[in-house]
This record gives sequence, structure tokens and C-alpha cells, in this order.
Amino acid sequence: PLLFCQPSIPRAIRNHGYIASRMNSLNEFDSQQLPDPFVMALPVSAHTCSNLLRLIFRFQGTMPCVQSNPENFHQQYLDQSWQARVSLIILHVLCILSSPLRTVGEFLEMYLNIIRVNGGFLKTIVKLVIRNGITVPPKDSRCYVSIVGNLDLRENLIEDVLDPGNRGTEGQETLNTDSKAFVVLSTLAAKLAYENEAVIEYIVTRHWNMHFVKFYNCWNDYLCAYTTKAFIFMDKPEEAEFVMVAFRGTELFDANDWSTDFDFSWYSFPSLGRVHIGFLEALGLGNRNQVETFLKLKRNCTLNVREDERTSGLPSSVIKDPSKTLAFDSICKMIKNLLKRNPNAKLCFTGHSLGGALSALVTTILFYKRDFDILKNLSSIYTFGQPRVGDQTLADFMNRSLEQYKVKYYRIVYSNDLIPRVPADDQILQFKHFGNCLYFNCMYKEKILHSQPNNNYFSVLLFPEIHLTALYELLQSQILWLIYGDSFRETPLSTAVRITGLVFPGLAAHSLVNYVTSVLLGDLGIHKKSIKKRLY
Repeated sequence: PLLFCQPSIPRAIRNHGYIASRMNSLNEFDSQQLPDPFVMALPVSAHTCSNLLRLIFRFQGTMPCVQSNPENFHQQYLDQSWQARVSLIILHVLCILSSPLRTVGEFLEMYLNIIRVNGGFLKTIVKLVIRNGITVPPKDSRCYVSIVGNLDLRENLIEDVLDPGNRGTEGQETLNTDSKAFVVLSTLAAKLAYENEAVIEYIVTRHWNMHFVKFYNCWNDYLCAYTTKAFIFMDKPEEAEFVMVAFRGTELFDANDWSTDFDFSWYSFPSLGRVHIGFLEALGLGNRNQVETFLKLKRNCTLNVREDERTSGLPSSVIKDPSKTLAFDSICKMIKNLLKRNPNAKLCFTGHSLGGALSALVTTILFYKRDFDILKNLSSIYTFGQPRVGDQTLADFMNRSLEQYKVKYYRIVYSNDLIPRVPADDQILQFKHFGNCLYFNCMYKEKILHSQPNNNYFSVLLFPEIHLTALYELLQSQILWLIYGDSFRETPLSTAVRITGLVFPGLAAHSLVNYVTSVLLGDLGIHKKSIKKRLY
């Protein structure tokens, strides 16, 4: 299931490269047309179970490699990379469990919504017994809430969150983009991105009293599916003070999303470094089955193309298809239109998990393109539990760019969350975070660190501590509302996730409940207020 192709690569990179893809041989590529190193990983759908067994038991030929310079490649680098092996095992398992996960997720989501709209479990049972009929909410209605929404029912931003100084002259409340209230809003927007369009529009307009712009359901050409979701909103329709873009993150029962997080594929761009291929594909910028799309993407980013041209490297047939919305190009086009009408508005990106990675990567591409029409208004990026998106070269590029354009980057990590620690930061995979980490421990105390503790998560020595922390988090969640009020009362589903976390602590810590609570209880460098009032 592995294929390696890196023509003319420096020794430090060349010795650590490997590629997994559906291609069967190097003959499918013309090495003269592939000047950039790249690595791609994907479990092959055929014989997935047998491949999984070989990966687990390290049979001979488990991770075969083909590359253009065989005399410079050392097989032991592949065999010694247990991080790459663990990633491939997870990808194979997700491939096997994809359909069952989707079925379980759909059933659980519908069950939770039926129970909720009918007044609870007991009332639903009574309606069934007396045959009075139960209400089944349509999936595209504002009554239908996602699993993430059922984990955390907090959705309304009210006056208690706002600083007293942020009041309009006519009593209208405003948000300072440097305030804690704005960070809270970005967290809620990252959570709201998991909902359908009707729910998002209702919450933004009715509860937040802001202006909903558009919901995006975007095409991923590699997966041949509409996998990327995002929405845009502003504080008001005219003379707006900010424009916020929120990307949906990793859905709990979506194997494609989890596979993207654990994938270690990358493509190396000149002066930018290695960029995670799965995230590029999610933004509609390329397709690993057509490697030339990344060459076209590189050309579009580095050359001065016309304003009406797309950044995407996908074929024209895909770009011109009106039914296939491509995330990066479509969202950036809308942003430019909004900023032309609101020249003083500050632009912000936010997202949880996969959504955080997409937020970070969109800004990376904007910096790389030097798209000044957007960059002149770019103010801040908020990510929660974001996986790594590139290597050290990319990290250095982003650190310089963030400083040059004076963009604030909040990379927030909670406790033992697994996702910010993948793909691995080791000598083989070499993925890195950029910017500082705003780290919250299990007691919601924050520290500003260069990198989160337990950088790659998979440490046998730390496993006892991680599981004890999960137990502490479970117990703490049951009494937190007694200290801070009903807004911090756990839902039954969230408690169930924490119980699961006793076995899989890294996944339970990834819940958005932890991030919303962390932001509410944390200082965030802002003047601390009493939050014992009911915030929602």
C-alpha cells in the first residue's frame, strides 16, 4: 500500500520519505514533471484486513516502497518509524469501520433529536405507549441538532459575556476583537459550524443578533464527496466591524474526517515547505490521485494570475462545475466582496479539530499567495484542538508572516487532547506546529507554551497519568455546575463520552465541551471577571 516518489531531494528529506497511494507502480508518473518531493498515505480498500494484519505483526513486505532513486533509499527508515506504522494501522481500521461508524452515527443523532424534541426520554416512551405519535424532526430543520450540539447545549451569547466597556452608543452591544468575549464568540462559532444551515442561521440571527452571510457545503475531489462545511457571518450587514469564517471540524462518526487528521501525507512547496495533502484536498485545492494538480496549485500561488482565476489546481471540468463548490476559492471570493463593502471590517477565522487545521491552512495559502486584498483586513485566527498542518519550514514561514501582518493566532489545546499531537512531530514525519500554544490543563488553568506537553501523545510512560487525568475530568464534570452555575452542567451524552474516555482519553479530551469551558473559565490574557452568573 505504499509508494515513494521524491526526485532530487536533499539527503535529510530523501532518507525519510515514503508514500502510500492507490497507484500500483512508479510507471504511472513522469518523474521529470514532479520536481517537488511529496508523500501520500492511504489504506488500499482491497485486502484491507490482510494489510492491517501485516502492519500489526510486521510481516515481511508490510510496507513496500518504490522510489525514483533506489540507491539512496534505506528500508530501515520505514521499518523504524512506529509512528508511521501506527498512523497506517489507524487509517486501515477507519477504512474497515467507515460504514458501521456512519450507520451508528446517523442512528444516534436521530435518536437524540427525537428524545429532545419530544420532551425527554420518559415523555417519548409515553407517547409511544399511548400511540399519540412522536415528532421526528427533518434533518435539515432548525430543530435537528448535531451530536456535537447535543454534547454541549450552550449556544446563546448574552450580556454577561461582554465587557462593560463594549457597549454601543444606543445601547447596542458591540464586540472588541481583542476581548475575551470575542474569543468566546469564536469558540461558539466553531461549535455552531457542526450544525445544518437552518440551525446556524437561526442561532446567528435570533440568538446572537448578528448577520448571517452564507453556509458552504464544499466538494472534496479526492474523496468524491461534499465533506467540507463552513459558514460566514458578520456583526451587522452594513459597516461591519468584523467578518468571521468558521470551518466545521472532525465529526465524531465520520471516518473520512478522522482519516484526514491521522494522515501523514504532504507535498513540499518552494519557500513554504511541506503542507498536509489531506487538508489541501479538503479545501478543494488538489487531488492526490492527480499529482499534477499540486503542480498547478503551486503555479497559481507563486505566479501573478488574473483576479478571476482560481487558486485550485483541480481540472477545469471540476472548477467550472457549478454543482461542485470548492472551499478555498468560493470562500475567498465571498470574503473579498464583503471586505469591499466593509473596508474597515476585521477578518477572523475559527475552527475546531479539522476546522482549525483548515482555518490555519487558508491563512497559510493567503500568505503564500500574498493576497493583499484579504490580508490587509486579516486580524486573528482561533483554532481549538488543531492538528499539525506542515513542517518546520512552514512553521517558520507562518511565524514570520503572522508577525509581518500583525495577525493574532490563538492555538488553544486542552489537556490530553490527541488531535493536536498528530501527525507526529518526529525525525521521520517531521510535522510541526507554528505559533505559541495556549494550553489548558484538566483544571482549566492556562499556560502559554511553545508546544503542548506530551508532544506526540503515544508515550507508554505517560499512559497511567493520562488515564488518571481522564478519571479526574469525569468526576470534576459532575460537580463543576455547583461552583459556576447551571451553564456548566454536563449533558448525559457528554458524561457518556467522558466515561468512554477512561479507555480512550485522548479522544474524550477532544470534545468541544472542554474548549468552551476552558475559554469561559480561563484568563486568556484579558481582565478576569466573575463568571458565576448564568452565561447562556
